[in-house]
Amino acid sequence: MVILVFAGCRSGFSRTVHEPRQPFIVSSVVVYPVRLTGTRALGWREFELGQRLVDAGLAKYGGQLAFFGPSEFQVTKWQEVSWTASTVVPQVIRSGHKPDEAVVLRATAERRVASSAMERRDADDKAKGGIVTEEVTWVCELELLRPSTGEVLVNFAGQVAIDPFTPTGEEEFDPDAAMTHLLEKMGLAALKVAASALAEDAPEAKASPVTLAMSPAVTAAQPDTGLSSMDALAAEVWVQNRVRFLTPRLPEDQVSAAARMPLGLLVVEAQDGASVQPGDVIVRVDDQPPLPQVLARARLKGVPVQVTVKRGGAQVEALIP
Repeated sequence: MVILVFAGCRSGFSRTVHEPRQPFIVSSVVVYPVRLTGTRALGWREFELGQRLVDAGLAKYGGQLAFFGPSEFQVTKWQEVSWTASTVVPQVIRSGHKPDEAVVLRATAERRVASSAMERRDADDKAKGGIVTEEVTWVCELELLRPSTGEVLVNFAGQVAIDPFTPTGEEEFDPDAAMTHLLEKMGLAALKVAASALAEDAPEAKASPVTLAMSPAVTAAQPDTGLSSMDALAAEVWVQNRVRFLTPRLPEDQVSAAARMPLGLLVVEAQDGASVQPGDVIVRVDDQPPLPQVLARARLKGVPVQVTVKRGGAQVEALIP
């Protein structure tokens, strides 16, 4: 059975739900990098969009679902709806989760450009120049997959036009912010479906006692950034904009600090009970890489998570409940 639900706004999306072959349980979500078509495919940009989907999921469902992000594995066969499409299965197993309880978020965004020209003529019908305009539209598709059975559980499709004359405040670090937000909305709608299949006795972590900013070093490590060919000023601006994209709610006075840090998580705020403090940089999470989804997965175990932090010129061990 297929159910179609349509959203009516200009940047809305449709949803197609496929009846699963049998009931199932979901405990974890694997988020692929977002594949970009119709434009130059930049791996670092695809990674960042995938991480934004992870972060949107963590904010809503990080206390219930374990997330695996695009820097933790490689996608080798994009069109495959099975575990042979990526290298993530060992990571899922090492984290204590079952592959048959994992689903995948797979998104594609296609850039389409429509051009139009208007010629101007004078009173003698002679050409006086003209105006050429372009309208950019992003056509997005997002799927919720169950690789263990090869099923597509839900398919979302939508599109949004980029209006260059309506500033959003995000142009500097995300020229296609409307597309990013559309993907986030579709991702959250897909995760709502995934969360509906949680086991009745599924663990649930309390709200995180720390507010974190992600280092842009993960983005800078992608091979096609072109960072090495930039001059010092351009490189600094680029890195700061990556901070703004990865942590859009970060206070502006902390952007520079986050941009300068190595691979890690900057502690922006810490509540009572956490032995980290603002300004700390988490460089290891329970002997794993310092990623927000890694910390959220560890907290699902219901015990304090040991982290290694850089504080001043020293490294110290701390606990996050």
